[in-house]
Amino acid sequence: MALKILGPLELVAGGDSLDLGGPRQQVVLAMLGLNVNSVTSMDQLIEAVWGEHPPLTARGQVQVCISEIRKLLTRAG
Repeated sequence: MALKILGPLELVAGGDSLDLGGPRQQVVLAMLGLNVNSVTSMDQLIEAVWGEHPPLTARGQVQVCISEIRKLLTRAG
């Protein structure tokens, strides 16, 4: 499995490019990929997605994105 972050974001597994979901989910995945082997805080993820003015539901929305990313990675093996 390879996460390509230079150019368009792409996750490749078994030679196939996987559907990464919507823009929020892609930003979360990119942030996690950029910070591999280190802790990425919820605040960092929220700021990456919304900047200085996140909605009140930001934490829950990031949690949904992470859940969907986990499902994607599980399906990909």
